[in-house]
Amino acid sequence: MRRLGETRSLLLTLRGTPFLYAGEEFGLEDADVPLAMRQDPAGRRDGCRAPIPWTAGASHGWTRPDNWLPFPPEADRRNAESMRADPASIAHLYHQILQLRRESAALSGGSMTLFDGPESLVVWERRDGDERFVIVVNMTTEAVYSSTSMGRGLWSSTVRLAMEHMEYSTAS
Repeated sequence: MRRLGETRSLLLTLRGTPFLYAGEEFGLEDADVPLAMRQDPAGRRDGCRAPIPWTAGASHGWTRPDNWLPFPPEADRRNAESMRADPASIAHLYHQILQLRRESAALSGGSMTLFDGPESLVVWERRDGDERFVIVVNMTTEAVYSSTSMGRGLWSSTVRLAMEHMEYSTAS
């Protein structure tokens, strides 16, 4: 799930309109759909069209026990109810970054400047007037010490959004 947090933090803080597919905020994977249950004439898209598990129970919050497609893997753990109850879940990361993006002119429409740094770090600034965010995403599992054009720092496997003297740190 750590990689998912980093790639989503990257997606949600870049310029442009992020596109989220249903269930992505819960870290859902495509369901394994047996040939006999496939609904898509092309036979390729059913896995991502599986019903979203809302709860951990056997029916996962659906009224019919025989849904049109099977649930995604780990639906007992990766469901809306469980994810919303866990402050360290990917759903909370999505919520926090999207809320910050809605409230920030810099993140919703400001300029973007990439910084040079080691291959393992992706570093950029988002700015609108006096509002400034520096986003650092460490794409490895190792802590990285770097002296980049934005300054020096030790970047662990967390995603950091630094704004002026405040720092938002989201464990990934």
